[in-house]
Amino acid sequence: MKRNPPPHVCRAVGCSNPPFLGGLCEEHHQEDFRGRERRRRAIDALHTDVLDGELFGDISLRSELYELREWWFDVCDAVNYGRSGRRLPLNEVEYAAEWCICLAQELVDAEIARRAGAAAPITLDATRRWVWDRSRNL
Repeated sequence: MKRNPPPHVCRAVGCSNPPFLGGLCEEHHQEDFRGRERRRRAIDALHTDVLDGELFGDISLRSELYELREWWFDVCDAVNYGRSGRRLPLNEVEYAAEWCICLAQELVDAEIARRAGAAAPITLDATRRWVWDRSRNL
């Protein structure tokens, strides 16, 4: 049986700091917020093909986002209308949605880094291979 932490400590596993908001200490609350914001920006980019109102400046990132958006729209059709897309079986929709979001998060992070004059995150290539390998196997 799963035990709930006492009400006077953070609900994050292993944290004994006092709660700040939503049962989390300030540090874990900020971490949770950043994760939700990262996911929201990735989904927005999948729907609109822009980040903060601008197209991706890096052509290769923009091209990959366009390719990923084709998969994303197949996922959306499958979810919204209950039908398989051109290349997406219905039993894979939940997984494919998360794959798209995962790669979109990395692409957004890479574009943010590019705009700041920094290098792309080291996780981009690994995530890219992981997602495209799985999508090819559908």
